[in-house]
Amino acid sequence: MPQHPASHRPRPHADTDILLDQPERCAIRTLLGHHPAEMVYSPYVSPASEWVLSVFHGSPVAPGPETPKTNPYIRVPPGHGLFTDFPRTLIIAGDSERFTIETAALGQGMARDGVRVRNEWLPDAVHDVLIMLTWDERVRNRAYHAIAQWVREGASAE
Repeated sequence: MPQHPASHRPRPHADTDILLDQPERCAIRTLLGHHPAEMVYSPYVSPASEWVLSVFHGSPVAPGPETPKTNPYIRVPPGHGLFTDFPRTLIIAGDSERFTIETAALGQGMARDGVRVRNEWLPDAVHDVLIMLTWDERVRNRAYHAIAQWVREGASAE
């Protein structure tokens, strides 16, 4: 989510991803339902937000209307990062999807908090490529092989 709900952020790969451009304000309202707009700043709703990551990792991106003191949905437990105590994680994303910036920020934030995280970037893949029945099977198979390897590594570590 952008730093402010009214902000619009141009997305990369607008000509390649299946996700459509729609006003982010409408998308945010649809996501939140009856919850207040301030909830977009919850780390559970927007963990890869530049602003949320800056709150947990220090040095805010830019001063904004929402801070941990003014918004009850933002909590920074003393001595904890946003992803403290998360299990090891595999992030699979397409390098032609609209959330490449957020996906990279999510992986970096997790790694910064000590999570064993692996990013698997699928070439020429768009958002949710694994659910598309007519996508290039070689790309989808690469994702499934990465998942299988990640599961095997976890099983052998126990």
